[in-house]
Amino acid sequence: MLIAGSAVPVFASYKKVRDVSVACDFIQTCTLSSSQNKVQGIYALSIERAAGSPTEPVLVLAASQLTPQSTVSIAVDGKQVLNIPVSSFAPPGDSGQYRYADKAGMAELIRAMKTGSKAEVQMRTTSGPLKAEFPLAGFVGGLIFMDESQGRVGRVDALQAKGDKPAAAKPEVTAIDSFDKIPKAIRADFTGTDSVCGDMDADRFAAVGGFAAKIGDRTLLGLPCSAGGAYNQPYVFYQEHAGRVTPLALPVMGDEGPTTTGTAWNIDWSQGSRTLTAFFKGRGIGDCGNYNVWKATESDQEGIAFVLMQSRSKGDCDGNNGGGPENWPASWPLKK
Repeated sequence: MLIAGSAVPVFASYKKVRDVSVACDFIQTCTLSSSQNKVQGIYALSIERAAGSPTEPVLVLAASQLTPQSTVSIAVDGKQVLNIPVSSFAPPGDSGQYRYADKAGMAELIRAMKTGSKAEVQMRTTSGPLKAEFPLAGFVGGLIFMDESQGRVGRVDALQAKGDKPAAAKPEVTAIDSFDKIPKAIRADFTGTDSVCGDMDADRFAAVGGFAAKIGDRTLLGLPCSAGGAYNQPYVFYQEHAGRVTPLALPVMGDEGPTTTGTAWNIDWSQGSRTLTAFFKGRGIGDCGNYNVWKATESDQEGIAFVLMQSRSKGDCDGNNGGGPENWPASWPLKK
């Protein structure tokens, strides 16, 4: 699991399936990746898909600068699948990632990768020709996890777990990546230097990002609050309903017993399970700190409320992560 922080991507869900990994962010954009480190200049072969409909999978190559007017060739188990002119990729921009979105080409590539054991990519960069192999064991399982994470299981637009149900009309989670997407009623709390959650410029806010998630007939808002630090980013939460925006409290275990807080650090949100995870790092390597998991509930009387499911901590910053924060000693639930 990767955690929000300075220049660190935020993943709401992550799964390793044999040779591939799948990471999905707050807004349920999922990326299935196979990586290799034997050949310098090309590092990952990925399939990315945004949530909602209509959205189609996109090929993403993390590679050095490609030679203009050259061709990227992809074969699966020795059989040629695609020859893609570099001009067919979107310009890489600051990310250095080349993106190819042709619908027919992507369907052909994914079909071949489902039954293949390895993909071979050949390309020409400004440093010379490259050829690298990417293992595909677990590719089908990765597609299933993408479908599950995006709520496509049993739907006609699933990549693997197809069914007869129609595609979902729109995603349940959307990005809040600019100040103008914050509800006007609370926007001033985030835009001023002296405001409660200010001291964050527009670029930093966009990079860290917040989200709006539908829960029943209400909307849960998770928003970055101030610039944070080198490895800890605070978030605050609100519910929006019938034109009103109200703050939400998070139950926690304090030194003297149960209490509440208005802030969670380095969060993950999973729309499928409606769980919020937070990991405050005692230091950058994550070998100490506090870890909490909450479940968001919704009722007509109380609206959205958070229920504490786990509270764990490790005070010793000893270089041993103890199997990850989800395995640290628990202060909640209490042992019987």
